Amino acid sequence: MENDILDFVEGNEPKARHGCVTAWLVFMLIANTMSALMYLFGTQIIQDAFPGEPSSGLVYALAFVAVINIVAAVLLFQYKRIGFFLFIGTSLAAVVLNVMIGISMIQAVMGLAGIAILYGILQIPQGRKSTWQHLD
Repeated sequence: MENDILDFVEGNEPKARHGCVTAWLVFMLIANTMSALMYLFGTQIIQDAFPGEPSSGLVYALAFVAVINIVAAVLLFQYKRIGFFLFIGTSLAAVVLNVMIGISMIQAVMGLAGIAILYGILQIPQGRKSTWQHLD
């Protein structure tokens, strides 16, 4: 309570995020956790499902990307901008890996839409500032 009053007096707005931002970050955590588990424990199913039967190393690399996305979401929960840039990096890596496992270039590049969606959601204001503006 004391910090809230000091923030108000000093003109600093306490960090806050819109409920949609929180919902999207929770979705990112759940989806990437499920993806990582699927890649790690369903490697053979994944290999059978994709054309060209990708190596287990490629499937494990996709699991690693999903784990890094979990880290990115946690960082965003902590208002760390590095989480967004980490997500950009993993999205680019996923495009390369998806092409390597046999997904068409068009489908793989469509995965980059997640960057735009995340950036857009981070722009939703809560009070006078968006979550993006609160990121350190």
